[in-house]
Amino acid sequence: MATITNPITAEPAVELCLSPQERLAEFDERFWRCRGPLQFTACLILGGTDEAERAVEHCWLRASRNSPHFEREGEFRSWLLRVLINEAVALLHKRHKLAPDSQAIIRKIRPAHR
Repeated sequence: MATITNPITAEPAVELCLSPQERLAEFDERFWRCRGPLQFTACLILGGTDEAERAVEHCWLRASRNSPHFEREGEFRSWLLRVLINEAVALLHKRHKLAPDSQAIIRKIRPAHR
């Protein structure tokens, strides 16, 4: 495995000849460095840690399948944050679709008192 160094930033720019397992391992390492801010953002959007955890898991699944190579960590973090926001918004839409009007449910369950 050879590494090319970015001449401007002196950071590793591209890793050549990575196997799929090595690419996934590199992705995992970078994802875990970003997990705290992702979790925090998901909690802000969704309002709870359980759904936030689910959004972060969905983010990992989607991002690990479609991960482009980013030279700089900031670009990777920004891209992950966008993926997470999309996943959180999708969960919000699903939550509202699955949560019908509570008054309608109550009327169906208990007969009207006269």
